[in-house]
Amino acid sequence: MTMRSGFVIFSLTLLLLTGCNSVQYNSTNSPHMIVAVEKTPFFHHGPMQGNGPDGLLPKGCEVDVLSKDMGFSYVRTQDGQLGYVDNEALASAPALPPLPTPTPYVSANTQSFDLPVASNSAAAPTFRY
Repeated sequence: MTMRSGFVIFSLTLLLLTGCNSVQYNSTNSPHMIVAVEKTPFFHHGPMQGNGPDGLLPKGCEVDVLSKDMGFSYVRTQDGQLGYVDNEALASAPALPPLPTPTPYVSANTQSFDLPVASNSAAAPTFRY
């Protein structure tokens, strides 16, 4: 093997390895996504499992992405199922509008009461066990 062919093989290997990055998320930064296609296969044990998909996720199904690899994402459905879904089948979920700030309710018939103020001159009670 010549020096040039060794360099070419090394360069191609490096290029392939950098394209295989996966992205890991945690509970605070996992993207909230929806299924954007009519139906997509859902795999519990990985997209290469020999017995086909374990089910189908319908369009509009909401998932949280736990990790994203080349081609597939590991997701958690709203009912807690874990599995793999094709990346092309997912889209960003629409942002929810902010909740309105509640207005405190104050009754027109409120009365104020003067409570007795304790003086500091009284000795503190002693407790025995």
